[in-house]
Amino acid sequence: ASTERALGALLSGSVTPVIGASFTNNTAAVITTLDISYTGEQWRIGALGRADRLDFQYSLDATAVNTGTFTDVNSLDFTAPTSTGTIGALDGNTAPNRTVVTASISGLNIAPGATFWIRWTDLNAAGADDGLAIDDFSITANGTPVGPCVAPAAQPTALTFPTVTTTAISGSFTAATADKYLVVQSTSNSLSATPVDGTTYAAGAAFGGGTVISAGPSTTFTATGLTQGTTYYYYVFAYNDLSCSGGPAYLVSTPLTGNQATATPAPCVTPAAPTSLLLTPAVTSISGSFTASGASKYLVIQTATTPFTGTVSNGTVYAVNSTIGNGKVVSYSTSNSFTASGLTANTTYYFFVYAANDACLGEPFYSTTAVTANATTTNSEIPAGYYNAAAGLSCAPLKTALSTIITNGHTQNNYGSLDDVQMVTTDDRLNDAGTATIVYDMYSDNPTGPDPYTFTFAQFNIGTGTDGEGNGWNKEHSFPNSWFSATSSTNNFPGADLHHLFPTDMDVNSLRSNYPYGKVATASTTTLNGSKLGTSAITFAGYSGPVFEPIDAYKGDFARATLYMVTRYQSEQPAWESLQTGGDVVMDGTTWPSIEIDYLRMLIQWHNA
Repeated sequence: ASTERALGALLSGSVTPVIGASFTNNTAAVITTLDISYTGEQWRIGALGRADRLDFQYSLDATAVNTGTFTDVNSLDFTAPTSTGTIGALDGNTAPNRTVVTASISGLNIAPGATFWIRWTDLNAAGADDGLAIDDFSITANGTPVGPCVAPAAQPTALTFPTVTTTAISGSFTAATADKYLVVQSTSNSLSATPVDGTTYAAGAAFGGGTVISAGPSTTFTATGLTQGTTYYYYVFAYNDLSCSGGPAYLVSTPLTGNQATATPAPCVTPAAPTSLLLTPAVTSISGSFTASGASKYLVIQTATTPFTGTVSNGTVYAVNSTIGNGKVVSYSTSNSFTASGLTANTTYYFFVYAANDACLGEPFYSTTAVTANATTTNSEIPAGYYNAAAGLSCAPLKTALSTIITNGHTQNNYGSLDDVQMVTTDDRLNDAGTATIVYDMYSDNPTGPDPYTFTFAQFNIGTGTDGEGNGWNKEHSFPNSWFSATSSTNNFPGADLHHLFPTDMDVNSLRSNYPYGKVATASTTTLNGSKLGTSAITFAGYSGPVFEPIDAYKGDFARATLYMVTRYQSEQPAWESLQTGGDVVMDGTTWPSIEIDYLRMLIQWHNA
């Protein structure tokens, strides 16, 4: 078989082929001219009466064939030699279908060690493209030999330290006549070695009992990760390594030197204790908030008995979940709120919050007293006899009995405080990695894979609700407010009822609007976790508008919220039917069954799934 080959491609659609290569100057000379020769071959006519072309270009700063600044060299272009005859395949090895292209690129200054790129790009001629290829390529570099690298005659001068912190020092100096500078840092006032010609030193490398901070043309540097109150010595060596061979060549005598101590923080001051500790218990967690005292951080300790028997010691940082006496550390942070989780139901817990000052000498310093409070987690059991009044009942009598049971003793919430008081304990969960508490949003959660985004409780009401998912969350009435309220007020019993209010992405909340839930046939919008808005696959009498379908994992939650609302507010609910079209689809205007039969069948199916 023939070993003769050419390198080519055929442009098709939006795919434009590029042929290219990179070359590195591994000589001791500066390349000033490139002599390039190749044979262009045409292996196909794509259209008649016009000429296709491969454009030649070169770049001195590219890092790949499709990056950097490329310069056209028209004398090295290959123009297809055949544009008449019959459309189809050609023999690119026959004389009429091939052209030798030769030219030189002058005026270059490619230093030893530098890399340059060449490439051919397809013109994309009118109509179907020709099949063009490159063969018999050669490149010859010509240049002026360079001499050996010589050390600079003088070191840089005037080393100053314009920025100094407890952990970092920034330096600046006046340049010498040199290509580059090696900066070394040490805690010693002398180095045990000097740079060796021909050796390159990288930042971070150990050198002469110190550490290389930088090596390059810059006359500024920054050293980080330093120890407070410590003196550091700096040594700056000038060197040459450009347009010469055998470099770098260092000037090792009398390097520029200087020393600077990192800042020492002020002595720690004992902070005042925080005040007004407020606890909100749930079944297995207790959330707390307090009034900050202006300290840097706050240490929260939880105990099962009182008093707290441990001692909080200045200068000691206590990790979360560590033990101090009979207490456990719940939080050590700048926040004035916390949540203790994994607790036992119907159990009393005691909390002690100390203020702490850090970023000071002897850190941290704790307040001598703590603000304290206790709370009892709620009972997870149904009270004895709670459902006695509903025993043996069914249909309308059962619904009425349940309405009475859940209405008696119902305390109205404040709608405005739901997001930062109740929901932080009723609608929180750990992220997928188990490392942080996030908002439990059923419109963004993905139970079977990575969540598309997550929220912290601090992201409440961030965004506009129309600027895309993942910006902020707010409170959604899963049983829309417009279905039961003739006004915009939400601070009433159904409007602030946590049983049907859920934290949701603002954009998805806006998308769902007050449309009824349903089974989507054709989606107009699909959210990032797979919820849908679109036409209904179920016929609801008198309604042809959109329906919203949550993902399967949470359909039961939303179905039960709807069933709860028409049961808890049974006496009010018949008057709601005519308030809004979406509500009319759901409700039948009666106290039993209260929900249109087709819609009720769907809710029962979702509940049982």
